[in-house]
Amino acid sequence: KDKLFFYGAYEKYEGVDFNDRGAIGSGAVNEVLVTQAELDEIAQIARDVYQFDPGTSTPGTIDFEDEKYIGKLDWYVTDRQRLALTYMYNDSTNATPSDGENIEFEFSDHFYNRGAELNSYIASLYSDWTDNFSTEVRIARTEVDFVQVPRAGDAFGEIRVELDDVDIYLGGDDSRHANELEYTIDQFVARGRYHGGSHTITGGYEREAYDIFNLFYQHVDTEIRFDGIDNFRAGLADRVYYGNAISNNEADIAEAFEYAINYVYLQDEWQGNDR
Repeated sequence: KDKLFFYGAYEKYEGVDFNDRGAIGSGAVNEVLVTQAELDEIAQIARDVYQFDPGTSTPGTIDFEDEKYIGKLDWYVTDRQRLALTYMYNDSTNATPSDGENIEFEFSDHFYNRGAELNSYIASLYSDWTDNFSTEVRIARTEVDFVQVPRAGDAFGEIRVELDDVDIYLGGDDSRHANELEYTIDQFVARGRYHGGSHTITGGYEREAYDIFNLFYQHVDTEIRFDGIDNFRAGLADRVYYGNAISNNEADIAEAFEYAINYVYLQDEWQGNDR
């Protein structure tokens, strides 16, 4: 009789996000009140004066992917005991606009990559000790790392060029300069079930322990606003925003904390009859 079984699956999806915004006359689904000549001029200044390539300003596509796989091992230790081991992985990101209102336009590298990476590990032991009494013991860990990363990287802050009818954005979005969230959940379950006559008694103990890291602060890589294209070319800023910890180390802004939830329970299910 077979006692060991393995199951595995892999899936990868590659697609595109569509940027449907463009200048007046571009034929974009959503045209913004700015000319292509103005956008080209801003891009050229960014490259020549600031040595920064802001990406494209025309409608187009941005690649994304979703990858996942799972592996499961079932071992029938005896006729009355089964050990199950499961591993799951998922990594998915997509390009997300930062400033997409009607009075705003952003170059493609002002988008940010948003998604999450997940790793899950589960080990379960199922035991039938008698015909009436069974137990389950489970240990599990889930690790999640959320991603919100500027497509422009973290070496160049946010630039905002204010025109008469629209604000133009390039560089890393100000809300993604210091933006990290990750957590780990450790779970333990031990429960037993007894069937006796018209009663089913279930009791057990469960624990969930959380370990969380959270970092968020705006303008860590600076936001600079310019009143018009000429001032952008000349380097004459209208406003400059910078935010950080007093130590000037963004890690000091982060919060790391832990907590746990414990459950103890006992339940009696009674099946009545009509006699």
